[in-house]
Amino acid sequence: PKQLFNLLSFKINDWKNTQIILSDERIVNDKRLSNEAMVNDELIGRINGGEKPTLIKYNRTGNQSKIENCLKTLSPNLAILGLGADGHTASLFPGKKGILDEKNNICLTVKNEWEDYERISLSFSYLMKSNQIIFLVSGSDKAEALKECLLGDYNPIQFPAQVIFKNYTKNIFILCDKAAGKYIA
Repeated sequence: PKQLFNLLSFKINDWKNTQIILSDERIVNDKRLSNEAMVNDELIGRINGGEKPTLIKYNRTGNQSKIENCLKTLSPNLAILGLGADGHTASLFPGKKGILDEKNNICLTVKNEWEDYERISLSFSYLMKSNQIIFLVSGSDKAEALKECLLGDYNPIQFPAQVIFKNYTKNIFILCDKAAGKYIA
């Protein structure tokens, strides 16, 4: 997403009334490792003059009720998502059955065993309210996951992004490089 954000910072002149929320965020002590810092560096900080988009920020200390109340009144126009080599999107990772049972939640807290921090993620139900979804997928390490999400049997516990690929009722746009798309061409 860094390249996309950088490009958008120079291509879009009118950011008036634009609000951005990250599909996921790492709750880390070193904010330089956060997605929020990346958006500030690669997009918001590069916009010269005029109004800048507003970044809706998660509560880094826990309770997300304030942000959820704000988001209840907003339907996302566009969701730009990535795809992990393990089939995750946002911070909705394989093996986490609870991510599938969140019908009324907007935000979820996720803790992976291999990380020493928590993550906050938008839920599948909120992401699928988007008017449009774009997946950015690059690298050969994502090729198998992309193939399984698009062509494999439905197994969202193993490939969580399938929830969106198989249930979103509008068109999904996938922007991928040759390496990521090598099994679906």
